[in-house]
Amino acid sequence: MVRRMRIKSIFKIAILATTWLISFSSQAEPLLSDDEKEVVLFFSYKCNSCYQTSAYLSAWDLQRDDVRVRRVPVFSGETWRAEARLFFLLELSKDRYPLTGFKRRQAAFSLAQTEDMVDSKEYFLSLFRRHGMEFTALEFSQWWDASSVMMLSTQEILEEVSIFHSEVPFVRVNVSGNNEAVYYSGEDPQGLIRQLNKKVN
Repeated sequence: MVRRMRIKSIFKIAILATTWLISFSSQAEPLLSDDEKEVVLFFSYKCNSCYQTSAYLSAWDLQRDDVRVRRVPVFSGETWRAEARLFFLLELSKDRYPLTGFKRRQAAFSLAQTEDMVDSKEYFLSLFRRHGMEFTALEFSQWWDASSVMMLSTQEILEEVSIFHSEVPFVRVNVSGNNEAVYYSGEDPQGLIRQLNKKVN
């Protein structure tokens, strides 16, 4: 019975991770099909410019049904690693609390600025419970294990794009087979939106 439960748990983790990997697999590819438009936001919850532009990008995302928008947390070694982990854990657990994607990201930015985060299972278990989230130990273990798979996949994506780009934050735009990077500052979020509209229209 214990072995059956363990196999079932591993299978569930595999489904969670595979679903995420499939939805993000195109980020590692240099081109999309000719009829697709994709914008990939490389960001960190520790990045001030990312925070300053977050509301504008979220509103733009809602307005552009013709554009596929992805978010990829940036980390290198231990730098920004805990913040990337936070992104994945919140995505995996989003059905457990009534927050929109925008409010979830705003809460995460706030946590990253006020917490001295550590990339450990015990730390995040305590953090989530301190903020009123309800879940079982098994549920959290599944989220943690799935997030570890996602971190490995994201690291491969980051290694792929770092060949061409070394700055953060930036947005990668793919339209009709053309792949471009857009660098931006939080001081001019509307300028970023104008650039995106120009490139995807």
